[in-house]
Amino acid sequence: MGRKNARGSVPVWLVAVAFTQLFLTLWFVRNLSSGTETKVEERQQHNVEVAEVDVTPLKQEKPLNVTPLDETTLDRFILFPKIKEIRESKESPEFDQALPSGEGVFFSIVIAAYNQGSLLQETVDSVFKQTFQNWELIIVDDGSSDNTWDVANTILARNQERRIKVLKKENGGLSDARNYGMRFARGNWLCMLDSDDLLEKGHLSKAASLAAQGVDIVVGCMENFDAVSSVWCFPEGYSVVGLSHWNKFHASVLMSARLAKSIGGYDQSLLWGLEDWNFWLSASRHRPRVMHLPEITFYYRHHRGSSMRKEMFRIALEDSKAMVRTNHPDLFEPYQLLLDNEKSGANQNVHLHQSDPGPVLVSAWSQPEGVAGIKDDGYSLYIDITYTDGSNEWGYILSFDPSDPNWQRRYALVNRSKPISQMNVYCMLRGHKGRAYFDDVVVAPLRDFGCACISGEMYMPSKARSCVPCPKGKMCVFGYPLIEDE
Repeated sequence: MGRKNARGSVPVWLVAVAFTQLFLTLWFVRNLSSGTETKVEERQQHNVEVAEVDVTPLKQEKPLNVTPLDETTLDRFILFPKIKEIRESKESPEFDQALPSGEGVFFSIVIAAYNQGSLLQETVDSVFKQTFQNWELIIVDDGSSDNTWDVANTILARNQERRIKVLKKENGGLSDARNYGMRFARGNWLCMLDSDDLLEKGHLSKAASLAAQGVDIVVGCMENFDAVSSVWCFPEGYSVVGLSHWNKFHASVLMSARLAKSIGGYDQSLLWGLEDWNFWLSASRHRPRVMHLPEITFYYRHHRGSSMRKEMFRIALEDSKAMVRTNHPDLFEPYQLLLDNEKSGANQNVHLHQSDPGPVLVSAWSQPEGVAGIKDDGYSLYIDITYTDGSNEWGYILSFDPSDPNWQRRYALVNRSKPISQMNVYCMLRGHKGRAYFDDVVVAPLRDFGCACISGEMYMPSKARSCVPCPKGKMCVFGYPLIEDE
């Protein structure tokens, strides 16, 4: 009775106030939650829209997905051999010091220089003026005949408080020089800078902001100067299809060391240029995340008058394009590759990476069609050999006979006293009129080779069988009559 009386004594106005307060509280909470969700959604949309243009350096937030710094170099990740050895190497005391600890962005800037003594200081000054100072500088003099090495030494002597290393080597080309510089790089990001080009002073700072967001490549706009005045900005974004049409990146695009390790360096067999295009096509296989800075970050110098690069492009641009496309057959239509090979001959760089010497089987079939001239090196399987110690053997040749209209087979067992790093193989038709077809080109270490023929037989397929007895006076190895029987 007491409870009933107490409940019955509550005034009606108090109950009305309580229900009103409960209703207002629920309404407020519901709208607050709805408003919070709307704000989160708006913020997420905003980030998606400006992800490629947000260049404010990260100050308070911890960088994301950045490979931690360590003291190791890229040397063991470079797949290509050392073509020319280092003659001199010097560095500042600061260069040998430990890198900053933590997971920040640190750039290794590699300048490959050849006869650019008059412009090298200006290029290096553009590095010194960077507002972002977590970097090391590696200058490689690629066998210059001018005062480039003297200028590099002066830069080192006057800037002992900076992280600088200078290297002097025999001339081996741009790719070889870049690979040498990369071997000493310790940063988790890389910048290839040619010795006559310039960086915009805020380039590294803005790129570091994007690098901390887990990207692999940062590309900004490029301004051409000197003989040409124009601005180029990554026009349609990044795609493998677009890149396969022509190189979309300028020379000083920034990349993560992780991506550089996966690629393994610049292909040194491309002696006539387009090494950058070949490099980025190789990068496309690793599905890199690319972000664009929509402002000028790099200045590309166009020299007045003639230059070595202009002359190479004038003489061999189409050949160079064909060589690059042949290196990436999965990215191009077979018809295009056939046209390339018809015009300039096929080329393939075969990486063997032998740790110990061992015989390598080389074989090819070819058929001439209207080929005029005598049997010589111009119609052949032509091979340049690079050993693991960096030395070379040029022009190992298996010649074909232009007067024989049938399919011909040439083969050899290349057995050297030194381990072989790579073979650059050319199906060559030069100095002859007509057309030649090549097929079934084989380059394989003998230990990895297999054949349906038993010992003492030669591979000669027909409707009846695949193997025939070894020819008299020959010794057959894995189906090939390779060695004269003494």
